[in-house]
Amino acid sequence: MLVFNFCQTSLKGEHLRAATDYIRTVVRDAMNLRSKFRDVGNRETISRLEEVINSIDTSNVWHVKCYSLFTSKDKIQRLEKKCNKDEASAISTSSPRKTRAQTKQVDWDKCAFCQVHTNERLSSVMTFKMSEQIIEISKFDKILCTRFAGISDLIAAEDKYHLSCFSASKRSRDKTKSEMKDYDLALVWLSKELEYAADKGHVIRLDDAWERYTTLAEKAGNTLPSSFISRRATFKDKIMHMVGDIIQHVQSFEREPSERHILLFPKKYAKMVLSQLVTQGTADEEDDELTLPVYHQQDDFLSLVHVALMIRADVQETPGYMGLDIGIHDVGDCVPESLQLFLNLLFGGERLLDKETIEEKENEVRRKALAVAQDILYGVSNGKKWTPKHIGLGSTLHQVTRSKDLVKLFHKAGHSLSYDQILHLDTGLAERVLNTMDEKSETVIPPNLVQGNFVHFSADNIDILDETLDGKNTSHATQIAGWQHGAENSSLLDGVNPSKKRSLDIPESMDKIGTIVARKSNSVFIKAVKTTWYDQAEDKKECKQAAKATDLAFNMLRSEGVIRS
Repeated sequence: MLVFNFCQTSLKGEHLRAATDYIRTVVRDAMNLRSKFRDVGNRETISRLEEVINSIDTSNVWHVKCYSLFTSKDKIQRLEKKCNKDEASAISTSSPRKTRAQTKQVDWDKCAFCQVHTNERLSSVMTFKMSEQIIEISKFDKILCTRFAGISDLIAAEDKYHLSCFSASKRSRDKTKSEMKDYDLALVWLSKELEYAADKGHVIRLDDAWERYTTLAEKAGNTLPSSFISRRATFKDKIMHMVGDIIQHVQSFEREPSERHILLFPKKYAKMVLSQLVTQGTADEEDDELTLPVYHQQDDFLSLVHVALMIRADVQETPGYMGLDIGIHDVGDCVPESLQLFLNLLFGGERLLDKETIEEKENEVRRKALAVAQDILYGVSNGKKWTPKHIGLGSTLHQVTRSKDLVKLFHKAGHSLSYDQILHLDTGLAERVLNTMDEKSETVIPPNLVQGNFVHFSADNIDILDETLDGKNTSHATQIAGWQHGAENSSLLDGVNPSKKRSLDIPESMDKIGTIVARKSNSVFIKAVKTTWYDQAEDKKECKQAAKATDLAFNMLRSEGVIRS
């Protein structure tokens, strides 16, 4: 008596049932549904059933328990839900490496290679050998690789093909392999498997990725590069170059350095609690398409990684500071709340949560947290996102010391802009001032002067290199400063951007000295001047008395704050 093709074993005490027509129909329906819903676990069982399901041999029997498990409606419904969920996830999740060209949906009623209707007869994929051969061919074709993404069984997918298309693709595969003898095909396969693991949210150890790479290299017939064997960091850099847009690497949190591992984390799950991510990875370990072992770690490490990745994601999403003001209110706009909260707790401790801190202490903690937060923001962005601290500290340091080396030292420590960026910034400020030049009078009007307010001017001599005893080879100049009382212009730095130049192009009119022509001046007096006007006593000159009284009243009112200009 032949045991039916469920378990292929003979167990004592198990009830056997004969293969009636009704039972055959039930098994056939269950087999078709399981194939449709991609039941990978029963793939071999379904393959055996296809050979005997239409047989008229009545000696075929099976175990009642095996029959019940295979035809169970509950299990088939769960399989259907899982299949629908995977298809929905595949549709909604877009690959980061996808180009702008839209990928058309595969029509399984057409040839899997050409996707067109012709008079040529279509052949169905009936064996696992043919399925694996077509999938292996697709790895060398960009379109086919995208078309068969996520599919491991073309029999269940009811794939069809033209023999001519299959032969042409096979020849193309062989040609590509011959041209890629020096190309690391195993690394390409490994990157595809890492992309799949990242899409499912799995955490992979770099050591496990290396073991998988050695297996793939042996399968592809490649020799392991000596640089990978002698220095594992070279292998890591090569992997990150290929999958760095969807995966980032961190080091595990272990006491002993020998126990620490490089872990590969999916970027798109950066804001997901890592304990949930590992739990999800544990639930998906039965995924037959997952070829890499999933990493598990303690909750302390997962919490640290979760906080770090969440803050890093917030920092990358936060736009850099666009203005040039350096007030403390501008700092809060460029620092994400998660980073600020983390640093406040780091500097202030649990007392900040209990609201037991004094206001002065709280302000000190906030000031320290914002200072460190700006360094973190500048460092994570590799200097691409500026902060008020780096703008103000770098500009002040350069303005006061004029030391290039000192600015470079602070920049290497991560506290200020680079020296070149400071020069671009200073040039941008100078260009803003030159833009206020009046074309007719060729006079620069400082942008911080408020129009309509009284302007005072103070002048003083400037002696340059006046430390010589004889005064030779020294320069003398006069500097005039204009100043006003009252509030200054609040929009002083609005619209000011760093210049693209390191040096300033001074207009020719700034250095141009006009020619002075000495001519006899015309008298400004229309009539003869009475000299007796200037010979009168001081107390009898009404105009002088009026001017003196006006000046005295103005000074008294201004000193008491009644007048400000």
